[in-house]
Amino acid sequence: MRKKMLGISTAFGLLSVLLLGSNLASADETGSLFQASTNSRGVWFADSNNAFDGGLVMVNSSGSGTPCDGGFTNPKCAPATSDLTVYNTLGLCDSKVSTPCIESVYARTDSLEWVKGESAGERTPSWNFYAFDSKPEYELAAARRNNLFTFAGIKSDHGNLFEVNPVLIRGIKKGVVQKPSVLNMTIQAVYTDPTEAAPGTYRRAAKNGVEVTKEGSRCIDEGFYTEKCWKYDNNPLTNEFKIALRLPTAPSGWLNGRLFNPNVTFEDVAGASSQPFRLTISGSPVSTPRLAKMYFYDIPAERTAWDKVQGIFNLPWSIKYSASPGLGPTNINEFSAAVKGDPDLDTATGVVDKWLVSMNWNGGYSGELGSCEQKGFLGYVGSNALTYASELPVFDAQVGTLNYQVASPHYMPSGSEFNGLYAMVLNQKYAKCIWKLGEGSISATVSVLSESGQAKIATSSVKMDDDFVRFQATGFTFSKPTLQVKLTQVKPVSATPSKSVPALKSSTITCIKGKTTKKVTAVKPKCPAGYTKK
Repeated sequence: MRKKMLGISTAFGLLSVLLLGSNLASADETGSLFQASTNSRGVWFADSNNAFDGGLVMVNSSGSGTPCDGGFTNPKCAPATSDLTVYNTLGLCDSKVSTPCIESVYARTDSLEWVKGESAGERTPSWNFYAFDSKPEYELAAARRNNLFTFAGIKSDHGNLFEVNPVLIRGIKKGVVQKPSVLNMTIQAVYTDPTEAAPGTYRRAAKNGVEVTKEGSRCIDEGFYTEKCWKYDNNPLTNEFKIALRLPTAPSGWLNGRLFNPNVTFEDVAGASSQPFRLTISGSPVSTPRLAKMYFYDIPAERTAWDKVQGIFNLPWSIKYSASPGLGPTNINEFSAAVKGDPDLDTATGVVDKWLVSMNWNGGYSGELGSCEQKGFLGYVGSNALTYASELPVFDAQVGTLNYQVASPHYMPSGSEFNGLYAMVLNQKYAKCIWKLGEGSISATVSVLSESGQAKIATSSVKMDDDFVRFQATGFTFSKPTLQVKLTQVKPVSATPSKSVPALKSSTITCIKGKTTKKVTAVKPKCPAGYTKK
């Protein structure tokens, strides 16, 4: 490997990597301007890191993890005697469904019904250095980095290949398989660009941090040598995907991610001897910003710009090596502070059409909300913002709202304003428990507030059916809005009591016409025509 990997942690499945002793593109690869430079800084935000994808074993000691060179063949990484964390990209199920796997994946467009995906192999093979064989006794499939699928009649701008990557993270402690901890899943359109050099081959004309950043992000597998330059393709909102996974147990009940019109189904598989739980998720991808920037000490303007943000990351120039903090989507405070120091970070450096879902097995609520039954699918929350304050929305008991704060670059790479998208789905029974609602009609609202608490312009909608309440807001702008949802009981309209009307008394009169006599009874009796009152 070209890079030494130190201090690996997870956030939304992110492998946050601190790169020491090497630039994003080393000095001798980026032109004579940087040949004497050994001091650069970089900042980038990502939902996931493609460095290892899902074919990796980490041996844990002293609170940190170290990659297992040679996989399970490394004596330090023997499953029976070691404490391990395994990142396993799930492939298609075999006939025995002996390990967690993809049961099926479908796609459709506005003009097509669901089309079943056909496997097209892997985009890139596993690294032999870290690969491992299947170990069904530990519910582990063989190491793989990714899956390619095609869907008849469904295309992206440059082809018809879609990468489907569910990555399951779980532990093995001295031979005992632990329950899963996290599952992150992405679906993205990909293609090969024959006009681009392979990853790791840099043009020598780069003259500043912006150009170096572009060089490093030309291909998906930045920094690692592969034969082709793979890129993410446009994957329009009209493409909808549905994937069913077989898993050992159900996740916590809360999911988050980047989906438009999400649907989630939890169900047990009757009679299954292995992987007895099925999780089905559908939705469309959303355009999500990307942000990466390099700062070089040798360029005065970049050195000055980093001086304004270095305190956020505690990486002053006095540290004489190149370093880049890898930041995940929950680093909202770091992002917001960095934008104030370096306004250039308020403009995204790229946009990717992303279908992404994350879930865990320990992500329920505690405290007051923990008293509500947390069983089955409870809720989904997500947006297209670069960062957010928490993976789950936060309940504000004082005003009775579930709040979800996000932050993102205000501008697209083109300079136009970036429009936000937000979605929340709540199990209706669970929602009624959160707001302590009884039977009868309920009212639901969704609002978008600015950082100062003022209402922002947005298009919002709420839909309710027998099982779920679906909130959605679109069209709002950033930088750090808070999205709020609330349910209230609709009080029945009471009937207005009628005023009592005194009873009217009737009387009877006798009417005569010749020899004929008639009696007339009424409140105000009158004789018929031709009759006279006696």
